[in-house]
Amino acid sequence: MADPHDAATHLPTASVGAIDEDLFCLDCGYNLRGLRGDPVRCPECGHDNDLGTVSIPASLIRTALHEMETYPTMCVALSVGLFLSLVISAFESDARVFGLLGILIFAIGWASAYGRVRKTFRDAVLRRTVMTDFHLITLVFLTPFILSVLLLVLIRSPRDEGAVFVLFLVAVAVCWTISIRRYKVARHRLALGQREAAVRIARETLNHIFRDARASGRRELRRERHAS
Repeated sequence: MADPHDAATHLPTASVGAIDEDLFCLDCGYNLRGLRGDPVRCPECGHDNDLGTVSIPASLIRTALHEMETYPTMCVALSVGLFLSLVISAFESDARVFGLLGILIFAIGWASAYGRVRKTFRDAVLRRTVMTDFHLITLVFLTPFILSVLLLVLIRSPRDEGAVFVLFLVAVAVCWTISIRRYKVARHRLALGQREAAVRIARETLNHIFRDARASGRRELRRERHAS
């Protein structure tokens, strides 16, 4: 005999086409793109998501997830520009003014981008983790170039340039391997944070809509009572 509880929890699913946009499970934040049904069952947590409901906060979630990737990346790019400006101001006396100007511009840009990161990442621990991961990965990625520049400045004999080149290749192989592995870990952490953000935004948006609907209903009820 079929279990009535099991029948109640497995709702009938309407025959609809595959979802062709980013919609997110209201329970775990899983991206439901490519799945079928209404409600659509999340393959990760088993939650049945009504398509009309999950579509409401979808655009807000997409914007927030995009910002969670964009602004940390901007901070990293501006950090690289800041480093290059420091190198120019330190080793190129003829371009020192441009180097100092670049330091000022990139530092202001980094501070502005980090301000957006603080607004985007509500979880301070996740924010620090993501920012640290991305900046350390970039530093490790640039280490061969930093070492090569320093050695070329310090060496006295042109014959040593070959050794510097060999050292550069070895450093590239080691540092870039470490960077790629750490990047995968950092992306996984960011993805977990994005899923948590998707759930939070969906719940906040829907709760706000429901509160507005209840308030509107109460106002309408009061008007009907006054009219009668």
